Amino acid sequence: MIRSALRTTLVSGAAVGLMATAGACSCSVGSKSNAVSKDDVASQISAKMTDPAGLKPESVTCPNDLAAKVGAQLDCTMKSNGQSYAVNVTVTSVNGSDVKFDMVQKIDKAQIANDISAKLTDGAGNKPDSVSCPDNLLAKVGAQLNCTMNAKNQTYNVNVTVTSVSGTSVKYDMVETVDKDKVAGVISNKVTPLLGVTPDSVTCPDNLKGVEGATLRCQVNTAGKTYGATVTVTNVDAGDVSFDILLDNQPS
Repeated sequence: MIRSALRTTLVSGAAVGLMATAGACSCSVGSKSNAVSKDDVASQISAKMTDPAGLKPESVTCPNDLAAKVGAQLDCTMKSNGQSYAVNVTVTSVNGSDVKFDMVQKIDKAQIANDISAKLTDGAGNKPDSVSCPDNLLAKVGAQLNCTMNAKNQTYNVNVTVTSVSGTSVKYDMVETVDKDKVAGVISNKVTPLLGVTPDSVTCPDNLKGVEGATLRCQVNTAGKTYGATVTVTNVDAGDVSFDILLDNQPS
């Protein structure tokens, strides 16, 4: 067992004022020409989603009809109290002309970026120079989003994961992750004495979350052989992430 340590940060955030009464809901409408009309979808969103005071949206618009196919998605725009909200619609079942779909509100990516900027700081208390997120975040437990944070000419990865949805409250963790290339570099250095030679390459499929118990399966390639390496986070203390590296005894 090989041990190493890198640095990361875990904090929690919360979005308030969301419109979804329960994070997601299902409803059924008739379909025509293998699609649910965008007006019907908008009508269902308007009927199902309210603000914390119980008021219906002022307006809902959808850009296209919703294909009557399981897994089909559509992002609509809902306006309430002068603000715009994104709502993701996903078809869950199709039975003849009966189409059921879930509606889940999205947390705006700009809000997520602002929360990351407010929560994540360096040891001296300095805020990030910039934060960007590629998309909005579904207000659904388990939904994830990977954002990029820049601070002092360094780029960091931040994973955002929704942990709970209760009425209008959506909570999520923001975890600064260890870059997969950095993890691969540590593995390469640590397994060299075991192999007796520096690996030709080490690859990891994703970044390593700075959460105790998080795991990552990487590959070590040397002399035409491939060994698996399991990385497991063992401790997170004041931003320092310690992890074990377990190299397979035999190549795959």
